Amino acid sequence: MGDRVVSMRQHAGFSLIELTVIVAILGITALVVIPSFSSTDPQKLEQAANRVAEALRYARSEAKRTGGIRGVLVDTDDGDVLGKDIMVFEPDLSASPFGVLAKLYHPVSKQPYDFLLEKSSTTRGVKFVSSAKPFSFEGVSGNQNRLLFTAQGVPVWVEDSVLSRFTGGDIQLTYGGQVKTITIQPITGRVMVQ
Repeated sequence: MGDRVVSMRQHAGFSLIELTVIVAILGITALVVIPSFSSTDPQKLEQAANRVAEALRYARSEAKRTGGIRGVLVDTDDGDVLGKDIMVFEPDLSASPFGVLAKLYHPVSKQPYDFLLEKSSTTRGVKFVSSAKPFSFEGVSGNQNRLLFTAQGVPVWVEDSVLSRFTGGDIQLTYGGQVKTITIQPITGRVMVQ
């Protein structure tokens, strides 16, 4: 009978060490799998807002660096077929209203400085809160989706060789019920993410 007791003890269940290892493995698996199912990853929204702000800052810094006017197109309307959500460009001021003379290139990647939020895995799913054109200018009817910066870094609109002062506007992005706002200061052109 003594042999039977020892044999039953060996097959009665898991030891404390075995249970601890199993629980640890399940915990690690849950940590890896659950975030991929989460639709409220704040990193995506943060990265998208930073990319938009970076494009605005780049246009402003290029205007100051080159001494010429540079601009940013912000296409918030998913129905528009402009091809890009954000594009940094040099305007063709000989036309009225101005057109795009050339896209600017990203200083690191050396690729055209334009992007769609949906094309990047780090920002996929992030949307604009409103499809309205985000920028307003003094004396210009209706809001616009392009913002220009002068050689002093001041945000403006140009039409018929006349500069119109930027009066306000912001870009709002949403993802998983959260919202980030990118604002541009009317006089200084300073870009902030809130």
